[in-house]
Amino acid sequence: MKPLSDIITNRRSIRKYKDKKISEEIIREIINTAVWAPSPFNSQPWNFVILSREYVLSRKDHIGNFLYEKAKTAIEKISQKKDLSQLIIKKFLKNFGNAPYLIGALRSNRIGDTDIEFQRASVYAVIQNILLLAYDKGLGTCWIGIDEKSRTEAQEILGIDKDKGELLALITIGIPDQRIKTLERKPFHIWFLE
Repeated sequence: MKPLSDIITNRRSIRKYKDKKISEEIIREIINTAVWAPSPFNSQPWNFVILSREYVLSRKDHIGNFLYEKAKTAIEKISQKKDLSQLIIKKFLKNFGNAPYLIGALRSNRIGDTDIEFQRASVYAVIQNILLLAYDKGLGTCWIGIDEKSRTEAQEILGIDKDKGELLALITIGIPDQRIKTLERKPFHIWFLE
């Protein structure tokens, strides 16, 4: 069993997957464990929609093109230099790296808008758990955030009913088919106030 610190430091976002299905049972197992994340007042405000690659690519409108157009300005600002980032992301979103499934992570409507930002934060904590648990099982993932301005349209494109909740992210999941790079962390600060 790998130490948790190794799982956290070695997990990477995967943007290319082998053309092999993974079992629905392993996805259920990962999610059933991931939902032990904290939530406001133990409200557990999450739901999940599992979308097959075939389902996603058969939709009339292409969610990848939509997400790329919405993110293009942010990608340009973040990368701040002419590199391959935009091309890599555009290629990835074309077919989600051939991932067999996407997991739609939703904030449920169970408790309405009470502490909505904390509810969303709880779903993000579950997403982090999904990424780590999948990596521990030899699977790759990539977290694709859905911003507030894009959520309604993204849900319509994917055919996810609003009654299921508010779509916060899509997570690709499958068997990795790429080399993993060693990365460094950017400088940051830690302050102790006593």
